[in-house]
Amino acid sequence: MKHHGIIAVVALLAVTAGGAELVIVKAEYGAHGRAAAETGFSPDGYDVAEKIRALLVRGEREIKVNGDVFGDPAPMVGKTLRAIVRYDNTPLEFRIAEGGLLDLRESTLSALAATAALAAYYQGPVKIIRAEYGAGGKTADVTERVKALLAGGNSRIKLTNGNFGDPAPRMVKKWKIDVEYQRRGLVLRGKEGVELDLSEKRISDLIALEAKGASAGGPVEIVHAEYGAQDKTVDVSGLVRGLLADGGRIKITNALFGDPLPRVRKSLRVVIRHNGEIRELRADEGSVLELTK
Repeated sequence: MKHHGIIAVVALLAVTAGGAELVIVKAEYGAHGRAAAETGFSPDGYDVAEKIRALLVRGEREIKVNGDVFGDPAPMVGKTLRAIVRYDNTPLEFRIAEGGLLDLRESTLSALAATAALAAYYQGPVKIIRAEYGAGGKTADVTERVKALLAGGNSRIKLTNGNFGDPAPRMVKKWKIDVEYQRRGLVLRGKEGVELDLSEKRISDLIALEAKGASAGGPVEIVHAEYGAQDKTVDVSGLVRGLLADGGRIKITNALFGDPLPRVRKSLRVVIRHNGEIRELRADEGSVLELTK
């Protein structure tokens, strides 16, 4: 059944799984959109909670996510199943892209519940204070979504519409994440499409780089730069500082930075400090990075 506006909490149905109770709290199948970025649910999606409950009653625990099972609320558009369940009194969230599989087997739920309980007890030294995603004045608060993606010890997240919805269609989105580590605040910014490392080591390194670059002077400081792919990167900080001393553009090529990983497309990552904030800029091999002083 198609719904519009805010989704009300539907009647719950408990299903026993391995002695533990499984409750489907909410479930929706629809296209990515601004409302999905803000609430996790889209106003134009299908409420499929009852469908999932019916499949569970029939004993189905591995549910295919496609139009044959859930219908097609948005033809010719990529869709996502978003479901909130409670297993053994532990809330769990699933976000499964069209074509994927919703795994509600007892072994999977038990492992996820244990991980979620551990994450709730120990949130880790890096704390997410606030996270925003959007463009052109259309920005969504994605703080809780970032926390959910980092639950269970995961430290890398992709800043994409697939993870955060699309609050500003046809515009390049930007993100801003405020973190705290050992009582020190750090602001990270960037554009959509990047994979962000929020591990303790990475945040610790960024804070150290920020402190090291604090005395460099100038409105925009090149704190650190590296070129490469995967785990094969080279430090090109000095070269980038020289090339961008007065602002300007850099064509990203192996001829300029060397080739730390042959036959693999590389990228340049530059950490800058501006007005007390740390930002990461990234440009792929063959493209142009521009910095305005």
